[in-house]
Amino acid sequence: CIREVLKALAYSGVVESRSGVGTFVKEIPSEAPSPAVDLLSSTDYTQILEMRKLLEGQAAYWATERATPEEIAETLAMVSKRHLDIRTITLALKDIHTRFHNGVTALSKNPILIHMLAEFQEQFKKQRELNFVILPDEDRLEHWKVLEAIKSGSPAKARRAMHQHIDYIW
Repeated sequence: CIREVLKALAYSGVVESRSGVGTFVKEIPSEAPSPAVDLLSSTDYTQILEMRKLLEGQAAYWATERATPEEIAETLAMVSKRHLDIRTITLALKDIHTRFHNGVTALSKNPILIHMLAEFQEQFKKQRELNFVILPDEDRLEHWKVLEAIKSGSPAKARRAMHQHIDYIW
């Protein structure tokens, strides 16, 4: 399954395989839109949520397996109201929401997944902002549930928590 995904990513120009060395994310010029991003631009809300559930659920799973307790604590602090100072308070809560999702993705320590989610960031951001306007407080509570699941050390629990977070607004 992973080989097929890597073949598809190589075909679309996202990654490059080097025999005997490994697979690497290619540098994509900022002015060249990705075919995947073009596809997401014309995709409906439900399909974007399905993609988020797949990718971000796996990010939470890997974050649980790979992140250190210190890295998890840093991500918790990044989204905690208790850690906001007067300079940060001007940072909109929707930006903290984006930080949460980016933080979980970074904890996965998978450069291909990080790159893919970065490519989809704008489309996902539009969907997240709609969600944030509708359910801001409940959404933040869902973030805590995901991070607590990651902290628990159970990858399956973390994936379920991320799926529930995404399903919550679906």
